[in-house]
Formats: sequence, C-alpha cells, structure tokens
Amino acid sequence: FAAPARTDDLSIRFDDLDAYAQNGSPRARILQQELVKVEADRDDALQWSNPALAYEHEELEPFREMQFTVSKSFVLPFAHSKSREGWAQRVHAAELRLDQDVTDLLADLKTGYVYLSLLDAYLARLEQLGEIVANASSVAEARHDEGELSGVEKRLIQLTVLSVDAGRRNALQERREFAARWHAEMGIPQGESAVLVTPTPYTPVDLESPEEYVAMLERRPGIQSRETLQQALGKQAEAAQPSFVPGFDLYVGYKHIEPVLDGWVAGAAVSLPLFDRKAGASRRLEAEQRIAESQLELYRARTAEEIAALVHLIEDAGQVLSSVASLDDDTPVISSLLYSYQEGRYSLEAFLNAVQIEVTGSRSYYDQLYTYYENIFRLEAFTGAGIVSFADEESDGR
Repeated sequence: FAAPARTDDLSIRFDDLDAYAQNGSPRARILQQELVKVEADRDDALQWSNPALAYEHEELEPFREMQFTVSKSFVLPFAHSKSREGWAQRVHAAELRLDQDVTDLLADLKTGYVYLSLLDAYLARLEQLGEIVANASSVAEARHDEGELSGVEKRLIQLTVLSVDAGRRNALQERREFAARWHAEMGIPQGESAVLVTPTPYTPVDLESPEEYVAMLERRPGIQSRETLQQALGKQAEAAQPSFVPGFDLYVGYKHIEPVLDGWVAGAAVSLPLFDRKAGASRRLEAEQRIAESQLELYRARTAEEIAALVHLIEDAGQVLSSVASLDDDTPVISSLLYSYQEGRYSLEAFLNAVQIEVTGSRSYYDQLYTYYENIFRLEAFTGAGIVSFADEESDGR
C-alpha cells in the first residue's frame, strides 16, 4: 500500500506495534509513571516516623542538670498491618490498571496503523483511476479532433479528472495530518518516515457469542483493577478508624546532674483522642470505597453492553464487506470499461459515471473497513481475545 521505501525509512510490521509502543510511546511512559506515583505514595504513607533527639539543660545552684533523650512515635500494630495490606492492594490495582491502559493504547495504535494503511490503499486506487481517466481523455481528445466528441463531453472528462485529483489531494492531506499524530503517539522521531509493511485487507473473523466475551471480562485487568482498588480502600478505611489509643511515644536518654549524679531515663506517652480522632480520614476512605464500588458496577454494566454492540457491529460489517468484490486487486473493473470505451462499445457518459461511482464507492469501502477493524481492536482490548491477525507481504527487499 505504501510508496517504495527509502533506505533510511523505518519499517514497521503490524505485529511489532506492541514492542515498539512499550519502548517508544510517550503515552506508555506517562502511564508507567502513574504507577510510580502510586508506589511513591505507598512508600510515603508507610514510612516510619523519624526519631527525635532532645537536649535539656537546667541550672539549679549548686547543681547543674543535663539530659539527652531520643524519642520515637509508634502506631498500633493492627492499624499499621491493615494500612500495609491496603497499600499493597492499591499498588496491585495500579499495576492492573496499567496493564489495561497499555492494552487500550495498543488498540488505538493498531487502529491508527490500519487507518494509515487503508488510506494508502485508497490513494493507490485513486492513482490508478487517474491514469485510467487520463487514458480515456486521450481517446476523447482524438475523437473530438475527428468531430466525434462534443465540447460538453470534453468538459465532462476534464471535470472528472479534476474530481479524481481533488479526492487524491484531500486523502493525501488527511494522511499527512493523521500520520503526524500517530507518529507522535508511537514515539517515532520527528522527521523520520515510517513504512507500514503489513497490508490490512478485509479479513473475515470468527466471533464468539456476546455472552462468552462478557464472561472474559472478569479475568481482565479492567475489572480486576477496580475490584482490587475497592478492597484496598476498605482495608485502609479500617486502618483509619478512630481507636481509644491511636498511638504512643517511647523515649530513652542519659541524664547527668553535676557534680556526681549520672543515670538513664525512659518513659512513654500515649495519645489521648480528645479532639483529633482522625474520623475525617476514615469517612473519606469509606466514601472513596463506595465510589469505587459504584464505578466497578457501572464499568461492568457499560462494558457488557458495549461488547454486545461491538459483536453485532462487527458481524454486520463483515456481511457487507464480504459481499463486496475486493478492492485490493491490481486490475480494477474500471479498466475493463476503459477498453470497452476505447472500442466504442461503451458510452462516454456511462464510463464517466462508472469512474465517479468507483471514487465514491472506494472511499465508502475503506471507511467501513476501518470501522470494522476499529471495533475488532476495541473488542480485543476489552476481552483479551485474539480475533484478527494480518500476514506480512512477501519479502521485497525492505
């Protein structure tokens, strides 16, 4: 579908998208840093408090008193254990969410790959049509010189040539704009060209029932990450619940009273939750847990409905696409019409109408094919099922 590659072009196979995106995509790096943020929040929340070093000096004639102490605050072991469990689950939920987000990113990049590939196919198609119409124009010019073609017919040919060329220019501009965005998403260096070496023609797929795909959801990170987050918030809410003794301080030190007394001091202090009972933190976490529970319920229901819709859309599109003769052959039907026109067995008006139908129909075909694959990749991202694959072109030196 693509023009011949320069030696410095970057060749990308469809099956290499995953590895390339993991290493080069800025979005993938952003998603990975979201996990790092959660891990940093966990480390900060579970970090032991710093010990405090204190020095006291007192002058009491005829004595002088000096004291060094080290103190440390502790939380109750039960609360700390619950907090650690909660944070472990929150990090695991973030890891699962990263898996799903990267899967969604890959689905977007696959869709972009197919879109560019199909635009290349459409551009090649329009170039073929342009050459065919140019040949027809030469035939028409010869007939016009011989008095067989009217000025109106000549004008119709010129307008058809203009229409095909306008379609080609619009598609080329569309490809350039989309390719710029897709290259940025992929992390392809600016100024470097990419050649898509895997063709993406219509490929029939065998689908499972919507119920089977919905059942796959429960094993996917999209569901599991939300379930794990809900459980983590529950444990953290338990750990944050007010208790009669929320924590305690221990201290130990050395004491010297001049001129002759030396010794050690030790003690403990217990927090009395008279004012600050940390009840707000517990209520906030409980509210977050209820939100996570509702979000899980919404995600499960909405995704199940979307999966059912995607299955029907893919099946319907497959029926339409399979009923249309492939547009990927090298000899379009319009070529046969040109021969018939050259031999006088086909009128100019019929030939030009056929060209316009071919231009419009080709774009509709590729648009439907793009939507077909877009829905397949979304279904794959939701369920983890491998639904479609493409074969690379035979080696051509690239």
